[in-house]
Parts: sequence; C-alpha cells; structure tokens
Amino acid sequence: MVPPLEEIDVSQTSHFVTKIGFNIREVTWICVQLLVSLKRLIANNLITNEPIYLHDFRLHIMCESTSIEEIHLRYSRISRFNVTIDKTLSNLKLLDFEGNSVDFFSPKFMQKCPNLQEIYLARNQLSKMINIGDLFEHNVVLEVVDLSHNGLQFIPWSMFMHTTKLRTLRLQGNLLSVFHFSVEKLPNLRLLNLRDNTIKYLSRDTINGISSIYDHRGHLMTDTADTNRLAESEDNISSQKNTTLLLGEAATDPLVIDLTGNIMECSCDRIWFNEFLLITHISLFGKETYTCEFGSISHYMTSELLNDMKYYCKLKEFLGVIIAIPSFTLLTIIFAYFIVRRRRNIKRKALRADNLMERYKMNQHEDQERYFVFLSFAGRDGELVNTYIIPELEKFVKEKFGNNDNLICTGDSHFTPGRWITEEIDRCLTRCDVFVMVVTKHFIQSEWCKYEVMLAKQKNKFKILLVNEEVYQKKIPSALTAILKVCTRATWRLHNNTLVIKPEWCKIFEGILEASLKTLDEV
Repeated sequence: MVPPLEEIDVSQTSHFVTKIGFNIREVTWICVQLLVSLKRLIANNLITNEPIYLHDFRLHIMCESTSIEEIHLRYSRISRFNVTIDKTLSNLKLLDFEGNSVDFFSPKFMQKCPNLQEIYLARNQLSKMINIGDLFEHNVVLEVVDLSHNGLQFIPWSMFMHTTKLRTLRLQGNLLSVFHFSVEKLPNLRLLNLRDNTIKYLSRDTINGISSIYDHRGHLMTDTADTNRLAESEDNISSQKNTTLLLGEAATDPLVIDLTGNIMECSCDRIWFNEFLLITHISLFGKETYTCEFGSISHYMTSELLNDMKYYCKLKEFLGVIIAIPSFTLLTIIFAYFIVRRRRNIKRKALRADNLMERYKMNQHEDQERYFVFLSFAGRDGELVNTYIIPELEKFVKEKFGNNDNLICTGDSHFTPGRWITEEIDRCLTRCDVFVMVVTKHFIQSEWCKYEVMLAKQKNKFKILLVNEEVYQKKIPSALTAILKVCTRATWRLHNNTLVIKPEWCKIFEGILEASLKTLDEV
C-alpha cells in the first residue's frame, strides 16, 4: 500500500492538471486518499499553452483532512483566482503566487485561511483589483506579505489594520508616489521595503506612526549587518524571502525602511520630511544614496543640502514679506549675494577637480607616482577583467585626465620585479586613491585578494565593490563581510558575452571620482 504523501512537486510539467486531480470542466480538486496528509503542493513554472482561470466556480476539497501547509504556484500562468472553498484550510501557512498575471485574488478564499503566515504575490497585476483593501481583513496572523512589482499606485489606509503581527511588508517596484499608511497599527513591523517606487515623501501621519513605534520600542537596531543582505538582486526573490526571515530573527528590536531608488521632493513645503530622513534614529537602508529634486536638479540627500534648502526657504520667506516694499535696490543686492555665493561654491568645486587632474598629470616621476585606482581581482579572473572591466576604467580615466598611463594599478603589471609581493602591494595601495574590488567566487577564495582587502581596510582606503551576483550564493569570508556591511556596491553578471552591471558605469565612475576628491581634501 502506498503511504500518504506529504509533498508533491510537479514543477515544470505540462501535466499538472491530471497529475493531482484537477477537473478542468468543473474546476474541482479531488483530494484522494493518497493526498490526505499532503502538506506541500509545489507546481512552479507550470507549462501551459493558455493562462489558467480559476473563477466562477466553487473549489471543493473532497477529503477529510486539510493538513496542507504550503501551496507554491510561482510562474504558472494563473490569470485569475476568484474561488471559494468549502473547508477551512486551518493548517495553511504559506501561499506563493509570484510571477503570474493575477489581477484578482479572492478575499473569500483568504477568509478560509485563518492561520496564513506568509503570502507572496509579487510580479502580478493586482493594481487592477478594485477591492484590494479587503484582501487581508481576516488574516490576523500574517507575518510576511509581498506585493512588489504589481503596478500599485496607492495602498488603502486600512489595508493592514488587522494584521498586527506583520513583520515584513514588501512594496518595492510599484508606482507609489505618496506613502500614506497606518503604520502605527503594525507594532511588530521589522521591514518596510518601498524601494524603486516614485515616492516623493511620506505623509505626516505615516511619520507620526513610525515615530510612535520607535517611542514604544525604545532603542532600535544600529548594526546593519543583516540589512545589507537586502541589496542583492531583485531577480532572486526566493533568496530575499530567506533574507527577510533571517532579518526578523537576528534583530532584537529593528525597524528597517528601504526607500532607495525613489527620487524624493526637496521643497520648502516638505522640508520636515527631509529633516526626518536625515535625523531619524530609525534604520534607513541605503540612506547615503537617497536623492531628491531641488529645483530641476537631483541631489544626494545630505546635511549640506538641507542647510542650503533652509537658507533658500528663509530667503524666499523674507522676499515674500518685503515684496510689497518698493525697493528695487534691496532686491538686487539680495539676489546678487545669492548668485555670488552660488558661483563661489561652483568655483571651489571646479578648483578641487582641477587640482586632482594636475596631480595625476604629474604622475611621470616615480617619486611622485600616484594611482587613481588600485584594481583588486583574482588571477583566475584575469581574462574577464581585461575584457570587460579595465577597458571601461581606461576610457573613463582618459576622458578625465587626457591619458591612462599608470593611473590604474592592476597588480603584477605595476609591481617592480625582484621585490617582495607584500611590499609592492603595500606601496601601490599607499599611493592609490580608490580601492576597487572585482568580487567573484575566485576572489573570495584567493589568499592574495584577502590580503589586499585587509591591507586596504587598515589604510582606510575608499572602497568600490563590483560584486558578481553569484557571490551571494557562496560563503563570504568575514573580512569581506565586514566591508559589505558598510559599503554600497555595484552588481554584475555575464549574459550572452555581455557584462550587465547595475548601476551603470557612469554612476560607478561618479562614485570613484567623488572618493578621489575626498582623498585630495585629506592630503
């Protein structure tokens, strides 16, 4: 006799319907004796010629036991899930409908899953669902909700009013412009992912709700060891789910908000929001990369920018008060002062850039030798680096300094023959401005690369990481993990003999140049 099954995995098959007993005409799931103890149904990447429509019928579970705990239907061409069920799925804890084209998910079905803890609805079309606010009304024990990449333009204020145990809420990759949300109803919230939307600001009510959570919890997490794991590729969603759970387990009292990828609004009306981002003690992932539009130009969100905004707003307010005074001379003086001050700042920045260029143009004598970049990579990656990385760096250096001779140190090709390797690494690192690492699986295994990373850390060099996406699946050494905790990075992969890198090279070069200018200021 065949024992009852606990798990069925029919992923990547075109016979899913007949294998587990779906009747297409009646849309009925016949749970035979063999499936009485079924806990996990896995049917990811279902191969079908047409989308699956589960609607306008009643889904019957014809078995005595409803012990199923997990349902996985990722990328299975499901377009609509408008069904109700007779029995309560009291043991169901996980639903995974990611990567379908679902534009409606039945709230009545959700009512029959009172103990559901995790639901993944990423990469669907739930923006078309009119009553999306009713979806989680009866699911009070939900801990993880993923609604990313659904084209959502707003989130109903009361959508998560009853999910007080919610720990992770993923809303990245949507079209949210203003985030107005009842956060104070989520006292257990650990991660709020809002990256890559079009958010200009968080509403005052939302900020007050966040502040009330902070006041209630006391001191929040300051160690970003777990939050940096969230920077991995959005394409690897399953890994991100694991990261979410690890984050919640590892942090004792965290609230992490991710707003990266949003160009926020810098204006006199929203200056309170900019102050919140800069002075809050709540962990804001990727805070150093936040940008906002001030005038018609995007700027990094810094304390200097905030001071300039305050100065501008005070000036604007002052002009508004005296605008009725017929004093053309006074207005002229005020505007002239503002223009002179602005030009002086621009001139000072240009002078710093000129000094940097002059220093590298003098890079002809050994006693003055200086490198723009020290490029650290594993010897086994030499062909890849020479083909895809170095040409881009040389092109950038030539555009900035008019030459590329000896400005990019690539290790052996710049070491003096006959000397100790450790001495040469120390010499080149001492004379470089920026330490760039091409992190691959060979890099994390190389002892010389580990030594270079350790030495660069000791010398407090500015570090730029170019991390291969496969590295996140490997065991990362502690020395490199310490850098990944505090440094942002670019990620890349090879696709059809083409290097696909995020962000683009121009953004990476901007970071390298800015790091070199900071080094110039410290010299």
